[in-house]
Amino acid sequence: MSEVKVYIAKNEVDSSDAQWQNEMGKVLLKRGLRDWLCDENFVPNVKEAKGGKPYLVNCDLHFNISHSQRYVVCAIGEVELGIDVQFHKRNNVDAVAKKIMSEVEWQGYQEASDKANYFYDLWARKESFLKFTGDGIISDMHMLDINARVQEIAVEENYSCMLCTADELSTIIKPIMNVRRFSMHSAARVGFK
Repeated sequence: MSEVKVYIAKNEVDSSDAQWQNEMGKVLLKRGLRDWLCDENFVPNVKEAKGGKPYLVNCDLHFNISHSQRYVVCAIGEVELGIDVQFHKRNNVDAVAKKIMSEVEWQGYQEASDKANYFYDLWARKESFLKFTGDGIISDMHMLDINARVQEIAVEENYSCMLCTADELSTIIKPIMNVRRFSMHSAARVGFK
């Protein structure tokens, strides 16, 4: 059974600070790799594959990062993986839902007591799979056949988080919660190649 660790950070100050989200993703990756490798001096060398999926040049581990509103998640594991977190915006998602759902999924959406929850769970499931395969968002998401394992990661009410891999997993959740202050000076010290 393969192991995956999921690192989670929550910003208590601002719900949509893109700079914080991007830098915290790097911090979680570096912190997670140092934890995994038991090497406090490890500096990740990250490149992008042809489709844009990031990978580590100087390590055999795989990773993926996602963020939405107050949360940043970083999954690190021994196998290819994809992770996605989505905040449940309480707006009408019918038009988008119709475009990304199969007929069966659309029927389930119509019957759901909480349409937003159904929509964002499905969206996170599909996006985690696309990040797993490295395909990124595609126009025909309604035809997407998820032929991999998808596991829900509990974050908080009104958030959906899904982890996708090909293998059965042993998943360890590593919360790094309630990050109140994070300066760009701190991020610069993280050090990436």
